[in-house]
Amino acid sequence: MKASNRLWELWQCRDEADAARRCADALVLLLRERLDTQTRVSLFLSGGKSPAAVFDLLAHAVLDWSRVDVFLVDERFALEQPADQNIGMVRQHLRHHEATHAHFHDVLTAPTLEGCVEQANALTAHIHQPDIVLLGMGLDGHTASLFPDSSDFATAMKSTQHYVAVHPAAAPHPRISMSFPWLSQARALLLFIPGADKWRAFQHFVVEEQGTSPLHPLLKTLGASATVIATGGESP
Repeated sequence: MKASNRLWELWQCRDEADAARRCADALVLLLRERLDTQTRVSLFLSGGKSPAAVFDLLAHAVLDWSRVDVFLVDERFALEQPADQNIGMVRQHLRHHEATHAHFHDVLTAPTLEGCVEQANALTAHIHQPDIVLLGMGLDGHTASLFPDSSDFATAMKSTQHYVAVHPAAAPHPRISMSFPWLSQARALLLFIPGADKWRAFQHFVVEEQGTSPLHPLLKTLGASATVIATGGESP
């Protein structure tokens, strides 16, 4: 398959628990490496249900969390529905034990979507490269909130802004998302895709290069800076 010539690394795990453990261990290693050479480290996390087990494990890591700034890769603009917001899940599963000392940054800081995007860009203006990014993947091929079916997809794929507004055609709520160019600047990126369904989607969009997904060009751009952590199949 075409991905046999890939530069990114693939870890096939025994099951979802093993994948969560290996993902958490990888994040801890990356954080410690960055903390050894930097005053502060930026950690960008995806929401949704998949990474909850990763965050539960990561929260116990013994490191200098006071020098870690935690940002969201994307967020649902759901001011009236806090249960749908990614920040709530991240805080619930990560903001305890050792990780309580991290600095958590919300992007829902204005009454309008445009205002939230503007303030998110101002918040991260000093960050030239995201240090560590954890992404997931939807069965439709989206990552972050870069939905191929959104009217904003082309803009989000080339915007010079750190964050952009996205209006998915099928998924609920408008979104605030890291832009493709800024994701492409990540010093280290982990793609966490547990489960057979997500593995099949990854095979379709990335390995076989079928359909439209931001993940294929993103992994191609990042090369050795990207690691894919998966279950549900054999390495291609």
